[in-house]
Amino acid sequence: MNSDKRSSPEKRKKSGNALVYVLLALALLGALTMLLSEQGGHDEDLGYERTKLSTARVTATAASAKQVVDQMMMSGTTFVNLDYTKPGETGFDDTPYIHKIYHPDGGGLNYSPPAVPPFDGETDVYGNGWYFATVDVEWTPSSTEDLVLTAYMIDEQICKQLNRDITGDETIPVLTTGSLVEIFLPFPLWSGVANTPLTKIVCPECEGYPALCVSDGGGTPKYGYYNIIAAR
Repeated sequence: MNSDKRSSPEKRKKSGNALVYVLLALALLGALTMLLSEQGGHDEDLGYERTKLSTARVTATAASAKQVVDQMMMSGTTFVNLDYTKPGETGFDDTPYIHKIYHPDGGGLNYSPPAVPPFDGETDVYGNGWYFATVDVEWTPSSTEDLVLTAYMIDEQICKQLNRDITGDETIPVLTTGSLVEIFLPFPLWSGVANTPLTKIVCPECEGYPALCVSDGGGTPKYGYYNIIAAR
């Protein structure tokens, strides 16, 4: 009896210690869960901020291009003699410079190689990047071709954010006919065929928008953000 009485407090002490360890483990588990939850939310916030930053760069590039072209037009450059040769390409340093959009003695538009983001990590035969093209846009003042700048092969999430900023909806319109290349890239240089006009039939959701991000659909969709730099 005396032996049992002596062991009883010891058992209670051990039991109490075990309970403390369990409670401590639960507290640590709760703290870890909260930390991981906060970290996940932090990562989401960082992802959103990166997307917004990339989106701002895209729209800033288009705004700079519009300003440069407007100034060049005011100085006597016309649609016919605008020169879109990029730094490093053949003829970039050939005179005259005045009509070259990217040349420092011409328009002086800053050119940076396409980065990821805002452009997609995947590329195709035409190459990711910014392209100028003359396109007949149905909802501009006349049937004369307009000057359009396009970010070709842009990242899907950037595309959605651009549309959310423009329309309030992240939905990406899909071209019903033609392709991004045939409509928005300098297709005549490669094919000898004029660009496909941008019409309400080709892109019903684009009607009235001077800028929007669209897709050509397909099994592996490609995305492009167009901006009408000079409407005619």
